[in-house]
Amino acid sequence: MSKRFKARNSSIDFTIDKSRATGVLKVRGALTEQQVETMKETLQATQKRINHFKINLESMTAVDLSSIQALFSTCELLGRSNRTLALDGLCPVTFTSAVENMGLSNHRWLCFGQW
Repeated sequence: MSKRFKARNSSIDFTIDKSRATGVLKVRGALTEQQVETMKETLQATQKRINHFKINLESMTAVDLSSIQALFSTCELLGRSNRTLALDGLCPVTFTSAVENMGLSNHRWLCFGQW
């Protein structure tokens, strides 16, 4: 299964690995709230078959604050469902700086620890 969500100057690719055990999200360009909401719907639709998800933010160039809040909520939702969302690759300074400015860096999620 492979999906692509496109917004202006950005995209998110969703693939399921060969073992069909892990879903991988790869963000390119800017991350917007609309993209995170679409991503959340995809994760919810596939979580009955997949227990582990990875997100790769290495190619992310910008992030809006509402997308961080939506992504944080998605991580919490998956955690409550005994699913994981882990970072795959390096976490860009763009993302970590924005999360720190929002005061969410003290929570255990993505670049700041795992569930």
